[in-house]
Amino acid sequence: MLLYWYRDLLVSKFTQERDNLFNIDRSEEIFSYSKMFTERKLRKDIFNIMDTMDYMKRNINPKIAIFNMAIKLKEQT
Repeated sequence: MLLYWYRDLLVSKFTQERDNLFNIDRSEEIFSYSKMFTERKLRKDIFNIMDTMDYMKRNINPKIAIFNMAIKLKEQT
């Protein structure tokens, strides 16, 4: 779900069309939040989320993987 949220934030940086969002019901929040992020930060966070998903598929401790992901998402760019 987090990946879809970040994907919607990134999409909202390039379009005002709500039909392109997965979370159409949260479109106002998405467009509001997307203004707080740069495109570079959103892309970096999306790759971080995808890496974490990959780690968990490879049986890395989920608590540690998610904790590390949260720290990286919090970092300012």
